[in-house]
Amino acid sequence: MMKRAVCCVLACFSLFLSCSGGPEPDPLYLGILLPLGDENNPGWEDTLDWIKASINENGGVAGRPLEYLYYDTAGDQTREQVNRLISENRVAAVVGPDSSSAAFAAAPKFIKARIPFFTVASSGALFKAYRGSGYVWRTVESDVAQVQTMLLIAKRQNYRRVSLLVNDNEYGETFFDWFGFFATELGFEVGDVVKAKMQADDFSSYCQAAVENAPEILFVVPSTAREGVCIARYLRAHHPEIQLFFSDTGMAPYYLSELGEQADGLEGVTYGYDPASGFAVAYRVLFGGEPPALSANLYDSVMMLAFALELSGGAGGESLSAAIGRLVDGRGEKTGWDSFEIGRTLNLIRGGESPDISGTTGGLEFDQQYYTDPLATTYAHWRVESGEYIVTEYFFTGQDTPFNRSESTSAVYQTFASNEQRQRFEDSGITPELKSQTGTWALVASVSSGWENYRHQADALAQYDLLKRNGIPDDRIILVLTDDLAQNTLNPEPGTVRNQPGGDNLYQSPEIDYRPGDISAGDLLDILAGADTPEHPAVIQSTDSDNVYVFIIGHGGSEGVCMGECGEYISPEDLQAAVARMSAEARFRQLLIVVEACHGGVMGTGISEPSVMLISGANPYENSMATNYDSDLDAWISDEFAFAYYSAIQSENTPTLLNLYQQVYLQVPGSHVTVYNAENFGDLSEVNIAEFLSY
Repeated sequence: MMKRAVCCVLACFSLFLSCSGGPEPDPLYLGILLPLGDENNPGWEDTLDWIKASINENGGVAGRPLEYLYYDTAGDQTREQVNRLISENRVAAVVGPDSSSAAFAAAPKFIKARIPFFTVASSGALFKAYRGSGYVWRTVESDVAQVQTMLLIAKRQNYRRVSLLVNDNEYGETFFDWFGFFATELGFEVGDVVKAKMQADDFSSYCQAAVENAPEILFVVPSTAREGVCIARYLRAHHPEIQLFFSDTGMAPYYLSELGEQADGLEGVTYGYDPASGFAVAYRVLFGGEPPALSANLYDSVMMLAFALELSGGAGGESLSAAIGRLVDGRGEKTGWDSFEIGRTLNLIRGGESPDISGTTGGLEFDQQYYTDPLATTYAHWRVESGEYIVTEYFFTGQDTPFNRSESTSAVYQTFASNEQRQRFEDSGITPELKSQTGTWALVASVSSGWENYRHQADALAQYDLLKRNGIPDDRIILVLTDDLAQNTLNPEPGTVRNQPGGDNLYQSPEIDYRPGDISAGDLLDILAGADTPEHPAVIQSTDSDNVYVFIIGHGGSEGVCMGECGEYISPEDLQAAVARMSAEARFRQLLIVVEACHGGVMGTGISEPSVMLISGANPYENSMATNYDSDLDAWISDEFAFAYYSAIQSENTPTLLNLYQQVYLQVPGSHVTVYNAENFGDLSEVNIAEFLSY
């Protein structure tokens, strides 16, 4: 197979370069939206010309030759080039862009213009935002798969304590979001998770923070080789005992030239091709070097678009979108990627068959519910030895990993906590003696502000709306909300706030008691504990026959939940003290606290009073994920845990606390929903969540 592949591509490429040909039909154009004019281009033109030659040698597409129109995004020109591409109205589909920020800039416009595009951007958020649109596709899994691959390799190497140093940008976001989740699943001890503003010249403070808890291995996620070299140089000099493991940005000649002997022993992963395909051998013969990063993925992107255009008869728009779906669903004859196989695939399609395609990266199978993402990626595990990058092994992601993907969709983003990590409550500990319930009090606090945090206020309003619908009067609900969404200039529907696209308007004349910018973290806990003052007269005035319900949402970290503009935190210690104070003063029958924030589990670790339970959407090492992206608002309008939890508690048959935990635990990707102090609360199977949500 490999020998035939090399011969076929050589013959095809030779003909492409030498044949002048006769008159041809008008070309069918693909747009190439990549940074071809700067240092971010590793030489993709050779690959693009190669696959185009293979297609045209086999009759082109729908009786027309395939050609490219180039739209160079070098110098941060994505928006301008996207506008130009759409206005020229000449391309049926697009290959690119290469970065996540560029893909987010392009996607809404291409969807509106009905232009399918294949990107090699790897942010996990792309799948969340545009899954199922029919116009957004990629030939590489999101970086969720890269995170899990990196940690699986470390597990095989018997490391126990891990930390992460990541750039604070779109590229680093997915690594930051998923590191704690996979580390928990694999049983690692998590040391530090550090976001770095890597525009600075001095990385020493970030490096020191990342190794404060003495990890055995540090995962490094820089955006550029320059950043990676600075980090490696510092840590090699000051902490040579710590193994450094890089993401795909760690494989570049710059590391070797700048670090010299210090580079030896560095390791990491990068995007690879199927080593059994013959792609690399053919590339070396044709071009005299190794295939650049992502070249195999770009090859497969053009190939798939050509096949889909053959299916659609050369039509773009909705017809092409539907054709791509039919193409990846094909399970007929298995076909490959070289010139001979391309010709065979095109002939099968022309004959009405549905071939089962594969490419240079392996089997091209996609998520069966939403499409957008492939189900597997090939990663190459590399190590620097004697001043050279050596690939030691290849890893194939997908269903062969030990992680639990959704039964309804196999995309890597839809990875959920395993049953092995689920909490068991067979031994409920003590069962406190309780008075009969006479009422309910609630504190709903969204402690962030700004359009970029839309989801926090939307989720809080969803809770407030549900409590009101269940009959709890406003004088028993303390609502903390910035209230800068409904009339925001960015809101195309003034007076409207939703927590899902097309959902109900949750902004129904809410009675707001406080805004987070006007109270401190201490004030908020005093309000919960019933300590009224002239400045803060509205407080929880509960007794020992009242249930108290608390819902807190915002940004979080190891220090606690960020209050307002994050000048201070609601700390775990202060929350514990407030709860202890309420218990000593007999201010609740039962107290349920729900926290939706990154690292939200830190808020529950010190609580031990009877009849108190805290449930968090993430453990102390994990991030909380956003969901329900609304392209009209350009905003995430809910959080994964908050939305799953809200959906569960508003059903007609409201569950017990045990059923609620078991249900929501299985519905939240990327974090472990965790219960704290259940052993002092009572039997969770005997307490219905409705006891906290109605008067």
